[in-house]
This record gives sequence, C-alpha cells and structure tokens, in this order.
Amino acid sequence: MKLNYYIYTLIAGLVLMLSACSPDEYDMGKKTYVSDDLAEGIAYTVTIKGNEVRLKSNITGCTPLWVTPQGRSQESELAVSLPFAGEYEVTFGVETPGGVVYGEPYTFNLAQNDFSLLSDEKWFLLSSRDFKSGDALPDAETLAEGVSKKWYPCDANYGIGQCSGPVMYMAPYDPDGDGAGYTQKEADDLVYKDIVFGAGNWKPNWDPGFQGWLIPETDPYMDSYMTFSMDAANGCVATMYRGEAGVKGSSTGSNMKGKFNMNLAEKTKPTISFSDCYSMHNVGFDEVCSNYTQDIQIIDLTPYILQLVTKRTNSDGSWYIVWNFVSEEVIATKGECIPKEDSGQIEKIAPVLPTFDNLATDLFTTEISGVTYVGNQMTFNLDTEIPYDWLWWNGSPSVQKWESVTGGVYNDSWAPAAGDEVEDFELILSKASDGSYNYEYGEISGKVSFANGVITFDKEITILTASSDQRTVAVTSKEFTVLSVEAGETLTIGIPESKDENGVVNSYLVANLLL
Repeated sequence: MKLNYYIYTLIAGLVLMLSACSPDEYDMGKKTYVSDDLAEGIAYTVTIKGNEVRLKSNITGCTPLWVTPQGRSQESELAVSLPFAGEYEVTFGVETPGGVVYGEPYTFNLAQNDFSLLSDEKWFLLSSRDFKSGDALPDAETLAEGVSKKWYPCDANYGIGQCSGPVMYMAPYDPDGDGAGYTQKEADDLVYKDIVFGAGNWKPNWDPGFQGWLIPETDPYMDSYMTFSMDAANGCVATMYRGEAGVKGSSTGSNMKGKFNMNLAEKTKPTISFSDCYSMHNVGFDEVCSNYTQDIQIIDLTPYILQLVTKRTNSDGSWYIVWNFVSEEVIATKGECIPKEDSGQIEKIAPVLPTFDNLATDLFTTEISGVTYVGNQMTFNLDTEIPYDWLWWNGSPSVQKWESVTGGVYNDSWAPAAGDEVEDFELILSKASDGSYNYEYGEISGKVSFANGVITFDKEITILTASSDQRTVAVTSKEFTVLSVEAGETLTIGIPESKDENGVVNSYLVANLLL
C-alpha cells in the first residue's frame, strides 16, 4: 500500500508540473532561457506585504507562467493573498522557442495569520462542519482552535446539486444548457465556455447516477472522503482518503495529506488548488483528466453539497466532469438535515415515460407520395449514424425530458462505435389475419405484441452489439420500452440501464430505428 501511495504521489507531482505547462494562449517570445535564468530577483520579483504576496515578471516579450499556492496565472503582475502563516512556494516559467522552461521553486515564509482574508463564507462552507450560510464568520479564537469538515462522494439523489450520484458530465460548449449559439462540432474542436458558480447557472448534460461501467454503488471510491481543515498552527490542510480495494464498507485505501488554497478573486469562478495531494476522484478516472491539482473550479458550495469540475483530456474527447460531494451530516442523516426551503434545493421530478393512444397504429403508419395510410407490414432499419444511445431522465423542474448521452459521438471505451452489420439490420412487423402480429428478424420469427408503451417479442432478440477492447454494448431483450415514435419516420426503443433511489428506471440503453 505504501509503495502504491508513493508511486501515485510521484505521478501526481508530475501531472501538476505538466498541467502547469499548458497555458491557454501565450507569446513564446524570441529568446531562449534555461532554468537558472528564471530565478527570483532576476527574472521576477516577490514582494511580501503582510499576507499579500505580489509577483512581478521582469521578462518582456513572452508570457509568464506562474504556479502559485492559489493556482496558475499568465499575468505579468499578480497578487496572491494567503490567510495563514507558513512556508509557501512560487514557481516561475516562460514559453520560449525551445519550449516551456521553469525555474526552481522559490520558497518564502509568512510569519503571521491574517484572518481578515477569510471574509468570503466559502472558506467556512468548505471547512467548518457547523457553519451555515449567513452565520457570523468564526472569530480568531475559534480559528486558533481550528475548524474541520468531511465530504463524501454523493451516494443518492438528495434533491440538491442536480445530481443523484458521485459524478456527472456537462457539455463544454453549452454548460448553462440554454442552447444559445450552440453549434455541433467534432469533439476535438469543442470550445470551452465558462461555467458560472451557482446551481441555477449550469446544468449537467448527463447525470448517470450509478453505472456498473462507470462508478457502481459498490465501487471502493464510495468509501472515500475529503477532509478540509483550517487552524492557526497548520493553515489550510486537505486530507484525502481514497478507497482502493474490496467492496463498499470494507475498503483498504490510503491517506494523502497536503495543503489547499482557494482563489476567490473572481466571484463567478472560484477555484481550489492542492499541493502534496489531489482533488478526490476514483481510480478509474486517474487517466481521464490530466489535472486534479491546480485551479479546480468550484461550481456549487453550500453547507450540504460541494461540486468541483475537471476537464476530460483522454481519447474520449473534451468534456466537463462534475464531481459531486455531500457533507458528513448529509450522509449521517440520509439527507434529513437539508432544509426544504434551502435556496439551493432542487426537487427533481420523477421519470415520466411517453404515452401512446394507439401504438400499433403508429408503428404501421407510413406515407407514400404524400398520402398517409396504415399498412399491414412495416420494415424497420437501424439509423446508421446514431444506431444506439443512452437516454437519461433530466428531472430538473425546468427541463423534465429524456436526453441523449452520446449525442451521436462514439469512442474507443465506454461508447464504442457499432460495426458495419448495422447497415444490414432489418426487422419486419406484420399483421396476421387473426388480429395478432408477427415479426421476422434474420432467421428468427415469431409473435410480437404491443401494450402500455412496450413491445414484447416471444423470443429474446439482439438488435445490435458494439464492441471495443474495453467494453461491449448489447441491446438485447424480449421487452423493449418505446421512448419515442414518429409515425412513418422513427422509432426509439430501449431496455432499462439504471434506476433512481425509488427503484424507478431513470436511464435506458436505446436503439434508434428508421421506418
């Protein structure tokens, strides 16, 4: 266990430096520097006044690349406010024709605490178990003794944070969900839009709840937790316990203890950065995002929920990943501590399936030469562009609809592309003389019925499979729920994929058929 811990610490340190070497835009200048050129007092200056540290680049013609206790910056001059005494580091780098170059970290000490820099209540919502929004901020005596708060991965739908599990996805081109200016692009060309802090300012593209291939309820990660502490002697301390093996309730994990700092200068985009530890995530997502340490955006923070965002950087393409945590109090009371009138509360609407007045008629309706009529036989083919998908129920009061997960974009891992056999798919439904219905599917044939929005075959059939080295997706069943039908045009049918805390199906694996 210790060996794994030290290896992971080394990797986390390398990721920190690599992620710090990736500014959004920069001018690399014309001069080449080596590490020794980028020393404090030569390439840049550090001026300390009280607990405010002013950083200034002395190099012109190229963009400075700072790594500070509060995160990264490309500004020529910046101020870093640090509430607690202690030892800190600043690293300065530049982009040159020869690549990114960093100097050695510059270490400095602050001899005193300045609790006036803790005037934003987010410090205490994050790290004080007893603090509630609107309370008077803790005084110096309380801070001398210290405050602490523990956060766990969200394990249920508590009606807050637009979430029902530990992780969600959010579209980088439309994080507020308003569709304004939306243009579908290839994954590599997506342009990130800013997320504004506060539950009413963004919405997930997909809330998967618990998925066997993502984070199941029995994942050791669900035994993980983060503890944030602040006190006069130790400053801002982050302790991470990540479950790594076994089943829920019996994990054998490891602790990492480091420091955290928040940058709250931009009120709509607060961030948190870590040193000697990382922002909590499960083992399966180690390689999904390259940065779990610097400038992690906080998009919601109340006494009951903490939501952090990282950016997906693996081969699955650009996306926002939302990490959902609830307080120890929420876990202990199963959500009973959350007041119904809490301003962040979102009462989700239970999943609602579409209804059909006469499904059989819809399935056999077609149009020929502008004339619509009900036939005795219909042939269905797979949509070769989007043959399958997952539809999840977005129960936000302002949405209340079944939404796509893939958006028609497939990958090499969790949503593999279907094979060429989708082009050969053909399902024939026909009416028998006795009023019953038959089907033909390849060499399989038999009886089929339609009732209460469900299509039932007398044998199990596989509509399609899609495989990669990591996963196989199979749309296989005897019973298929109809999620949508447009007479004479399209039919979407699915099988249950997951359920909410009330046992109601809240996502379906679906096949998209064309009539």
